[in-house]
Amino acid sequence: MPHQLVKRVKKISKLPVAVGFGISSAEDFSRGRRYADAVVIRQCDCAVDEENGTTPEKAAEAVSQWIRSVTKASAKARV
Repeated sequence: MPHQLVKRVKKISKLPVAVGFGISSAEDFSRGRRYADAVVIRQCDCAVDEENGTTPEKAAEAVSQWIRSVTKASAKARV
């Protein structure tokens, strides 16, 4: 379990601990925030598909919505 590894690392280090593997959704972010000091997101689940007519504007809006969902998850996880 990742949270067990984070706990072990925190016992031997005074440095902040970040998690980042497998973080690609608001739920993953929220779960990681519960036990780590930081959560690294490498990609988001926003599909940008030019073949299906996704414009840059639509893609930007999809990414913005995704970031808002992660921000809300982070706020809930801190409680």
